[in-house]
Amino acid sequence: MARDSDSSTYPPSIGLIYVFNLIVGTGALTLPAAFANAGWIISLCVILALSAISYMTLTFVVESMAAANAIVRNKRAKLLSKKESMERLNSGQDDSDSSASSSPTKSLLERVKVRKKRSSHRNPSIYTAIMQSEDDDHLQSSAINGTSDMVLLSPQNYLEECDIQETIEMGKLASMFFNSAGSVLFFVCITIYLYGDLAIYGAAVGKSLRDTACTYFPIDVPCNETLNGTVACWEGYDLSRDNAYRLFLSIFVTVIGAFGFFNVQKTLFLQILTGIVRWTAFIAMIVLACIRLLSSPKEDQGHPSVANVNGLPNLFGACVYSFMCHHSLPSLLTPISPKRGLYKLLALDYILIAGFYLLLGLTGIFAFPHLEDLYTLNFVPNRCPHGPSGNLTATVLAVVVPEGLINCLITFVSVKHAGIILFYI
Repeated sequence: MARDSDSSTYPPSIGLIYVFNLIVGTGALTLPAAFANAGWIISLCVILALSAISYMTLTFVVESMAAANAIVRNKRAKLLSKKESMERLNSGQDDSDSSASSSPTKSLLERVKVRKKRSSHRNPSIYTAIMQSEDDDHLQSSAINGTSDMVLLSPQNYLEECDIQETIEMGKLASMFFNSAGSVLFFVCITIYLYGDLAIYGAAVGKSLRDTACTYFPIDVPCNETLNGTVACWEGYDLSRDNAYRLFLSIFVTVIGAFGFFNVQKTLFLQILTGIVRWTAFIAMIVLACIRLLSSPKEDQGHPSVANVNGLPNLFGACVYSFMCHHSLPSLLTPISPKRGLYKLLALDYILIAGFYLLLGLTGIFAFPHLEDLYTLNFVPNRCPHGPSGNLTATVLAVVVPEGLINCLITFVSVKHAGIILFYI
């Protein structure tokens, strides 16, 4: 639905933090494994190409938002003109002389002048565009007789008319520009995506919390063995690891459900805090991977292939998911003020994110001989002192980062990110 623009606004720098937090999430943690499967040359080319395509489609969404705002303004102008003419006709003031036919529009334009003085520069009104129209005669006939759905504007008014002042969400955009079949397909696609996205976050958060909280490891189990879900979470308690996962997942859903009732535009401090935590977590992983590259023996490091076409489908899906942000753009971009140079700022955001993804993925594939599907699992302290991952990671984690901190940081990031998704639903 469309919402008025009188809600809180924020400068472009804060808007870029919002977009960065929206794009960079759990999807980035799947990139290193996808890079390792596809090879570093193919990964480099694909992620750069898809980042450019994602930015291009982002501009399409922004243009659609601007066009939708212009359509809404023009329809309101037409309705106002009709209402004004009907009031004049009902009052009996349309039967005087030959100039009486133009009196409704004259009165309308007089009201426009008054409203223009009252309107602020931040929220330009449709009435300003009407007053400055280059074809007053056509405006009178189309507005009063209802022969046109649009108001003709002079070229200098196009930018003002298309100014994005109202939040028109993707569902409303689909209903405005698509036919009925297109609207149905849009809602089917966005529903599948959003619930799939929440499923990924639910699995990642629940597993991270379980692996961080559950400390019991049976003595008779090999150190490199993956624990079964029936193993106790804590020594002396009957709670199994599977039940602990379900418990943490239930807490996650209960807590995050509340975010669906909040206004994402009024979470400035949460966005800044999340950005700091997000950068801390990812920089910690990059630094640890670099330390491993410099200190561990070469046989314990990764030796990825240059190119492997068989890994391309998985890489494509991971990259597309990692750059997904379009579903929440109306809520995040509309409050930005001023919007001058918005495309350049968003391009800078995309360049930063693409470089960040490449740094995260390339350091990971060369640092570890085996990469888990979720990159954070490679940083869990190794119980085997001479295991294939070596004791270096566990030693560095014990000294530099408290055990499980990275998982906790990613969990917090995922909690906030899933809150945005629930807000959109």
